Amino acid sequence: MISIAHPAVAAASGPALGCPFAGVKPSPLPPPPTTPIDSDRDDSFPRCPFAFSARSSSPRLAIIEQARTRDRVDSDDLPPPTPPPLEPADRLLESLLRLHLRPTTPSYRTSPLATSFSWSDVAAHLPLELDKTFYVVAFRSVRSEHAHAPTLYDADALAHEEARTSGGILSYWYGDLDGDTRRCLAMCVWADREWARKAVHGPRHARAMRLASTMYETYSLERYWLRKVAGVEGLTVDQIL
Repeated sequence: MISIAHPAVAAASGPALGCPFAGVKPSPLPPPPTTPIDSDRDDSFPRCPFAFSARSSSPRLAIIEQARTRDRVDSDDLPPPTPPPLEPADRLLESLLRLHLRPTTPSYRTSPLATSFSWSDVAAHLPLELDKTFYVVAFRSVRSEHAHAPTLYDADALAHEEARTSGGILSYWYGDLDGDTRRCLAMCVWADREWARKAVHGPRHARAMRLASTMYETYSLERYWLRKVAGVEGLTVDQIL
């Protein structure tokens, strides 16, 4: 059973980079470079990058606003939150996502998340009595034609490794970059939203954010609850607005 809540994607016109977490106040972004970026090596990185972003043409201002309106707090004024400990169900879902999560339509880059992936295949291996809610962040982007692929790849890899070290990330899924439209989709599944909030305090995330202005033409960031209800087969994927 898959349900969709408010499938409309909020479009944006700002760049972003890093692992998609939640409600972030990053380090200041530098001005765009004054010299052209060599894009000859663009094809050397055909995958879609890990993505931090906010729904605005001004990444820093929008991210600060998200932190204030969603969490009612400026994250720089508080220490990183303490997430709940991981449970056996988290480890089980981590394994199942690795084995069974895949897109079910070629249009997954722009289609609703709930109907574009094999959530039912994942859910088929979960205990019927499991009752738990997970947290998902999806990042849809159009990469800049001038984005420097090796720099993007390095920042992505370091931010991802930092997230794994921080803990709580169960899956980082990314699709192929569409060669014609430069569209892509990446998503993270977290054991809990607090794990995602904790991870954004890492220095590699801050470094990735400083590359934001050169990497994307447009993007949108979507957050979801991924729910397994006790006694009910399947997973529900509900967007958080």
